[in-house]
Amino acid sequence: MLALILIFYIGRAFYRLAKKHDRSKWMYAIIGVVTYYVAQFLLQVAIAIYLLSGGKNLALGTELVIALIGMLVGAGVVAVFYYILKRIWENNPKNSYEELLDR
Repeated sequence: MLALILIFYIGRAFYRLAKKHDRSKWMYAIIGVVTYYVAQFLLQVAIAIYLLSGGKNLALGTELVIALIGMLVGAGVVAVFYYILKRIWENNPKNSYEELLDR
C-alpha cells in the first residue's frame, strides 16, 4: 500500500513539473514511475546476488529489508532525476513562439 501511495506522488510530481514547463505531461509522469521501478529492481537484484554469492539464504525478514531499501533508493533516484529535469528545463525553456514564425 505504501508503494502505491509513493507511485502516485511520483507520477503527480512529474506531471506537474512537465505541465509547468510545457512538456508532455503523461509521458514524463510515466517516465518518473518507470524510473522508480527500474532503480528499485536493479538495487534489489544486486543485493540478492551479493547475499546469495556469500552463501546466505534469503529469509522472510531479509526480503522485507531488501524491499524497504529498494523503496528508499528508488525514491532517491527519482528525486535526483526530478531535480535534474527541473534544472535543465529552467535553464533551457521551451520556445512557445515557434508556431508564430513564418516559414
